[in-house]
Amino acid sequence: MITLYKPDETNFTHNGIGLLDAHIYDATVEEERNGLFLFTFRYPLFAPNGTKIDGMSLIKVPTPDGEQLFRVVTPKVSMGEVKAACYHVFYDLTENLIEDIYIDTTSGNGGMNRISSGCQYKHPFQFYSDVPKIASARIVRKNPVEALLDSSQDNSFVNRWGGELKRDNFDVKLLQNRGTNRGVVIQHKKDLLGYEGHVDWKSPVTRIMPKGFDGLLLPEKYVDSPLLGKYPHPKIRVIEFAHIKAAIGERAKDEDALPLEEAYRLLRKAAKDTFDTQKVDQPKATYKVEFQELSQTEEYKNYAILQRVYMGDIVTVRHVEDG
Repeated sequence: MITLYKPDETNFTHNGIGLLDAHIYDATVEEERNGLFLFTFRYPLFAPNGTKIDGMSLIKVPTPDGEQLFRVVTPKVSMGEVKAACYHVFYDLTENLIEDIYIDTTSGNGGMNRISSGCQYKHPFQFYSDVPKIASARIVRKNPVEALLDSSQDNSFVNRWGGELKRDNFDVKLLQNRGTNRGVVIQHKKDLLGYEGHVDWKSPVTRIMPKGFDGLLLPEKYVDSPLLGKYPHPKIRVIEFAHIKAAIGERAKDEDALPLEEAYRLLRKAAKDTFDTQKVDQPKATYKVEFQELSQTEEYKNYAILQRVYMGDIVTVRHVEDG
């Protein structure tokens, strides 16, 4: 059931303002790995509850991972119809703020707890991670979603600890592996309808010149990937780690400055972690696979649970003709 609730509702076990199922159309849920989680739909304005669909309303929607809450953010009314885009309730966190925290040498779960408690005001979300990696990060004036997922920022959770995001209403989890290998095999002449593979061999980086605050460089300048020898020549990139500051020169007495050798150690570690966590030394590969989910066919309906695929799952695709 697709259920409409008022913006400040906290109990979602009842039918709220009302059900939208009978009249809703073009209803689509879209989720990307560590990215967008969006629900869009159209609804007749003068159908039951149509005029009650307003900005900030909450809508409970069935998804492959169970019923999820989405908040209406851009309702548009035109010619007797409401067209709305709704973001997962997780994105309420974008309206909070982390002013300035330092997460010191802890596991993924420790980092998640610190990000949660570091928000400017209390929120209803529960944070968790099973990532065992030990890391540190300083986060200054970022909203919690940026702090967790902004891959363009060196000090974000996904860059320092890694992990795959799983959102379950007010539960926020960054897991080593969100999905699992259910043994699903998609193969030509059975359920594979088409595929397209793209591997970007210009993307790998195998030699990093880490640069700290104020242009701090290592004496040896570079940190090499274990995969350096897998390519015909080194692939070099300068990566800035501006949070690593050495207590030298005019910065010698800065509160956040480190002894020079400690700053060098952290620069080396940051570069190594970039290889280990972000896998920048491997080519970016993208595969688009179109297949018929056999669980939805009459022939295989009794085996539905054996052929179901969820976000983050590992599947095997076989197309013998293409190797």
